[in-house]
Amino acid sequence: MKNLKSLTTMAVMALLFSFSSAVSKAQTAPSIQDSLTLGREKLNVRQTESMKFRLTYHSPESATINLRIYDHNSNLLYTENRRVENHLIKYFDLSHLADGTYTFEVREGADLHKQSFDILTETSRVASAE
Repeated sequence: MKNLKSLTTMAVMALLFSFSSAVSKAQTAPSIQDSLTLGREKLNVRQTESMKFRLTYHSPESATINLRIYDHNSNLLYTENRRVENHLIKYFDLSHLADGTYTFEVREGADLHKQSFDILTETSRVASAE
């Protein structure tokens, strides 16, 4: 009986592990929704992994853009000027940032595009009795 319980526990753990692996892969892979969104919006920011973001900017004409990241107090954290041919894809690791609200901003000539996001630390508490 004890062997059957151990085997059942291991099977359930293996199933949960394989499910969590599939979920994390699905979150990091580009989706059809990303492609559709890119067609409608010039600026798109998606979280690809924990604290890692992919910025996509679509410009039908080649142009020089200014890319910036601001915190909630409008402090400039990052800036870059870049020439874009059709679209830009750039990855950011923002794990060094504290909890708060941040904004990606792309300026192309007189056009300004912004997308804000929040960083929130999640904690989990577990109680166990033995």
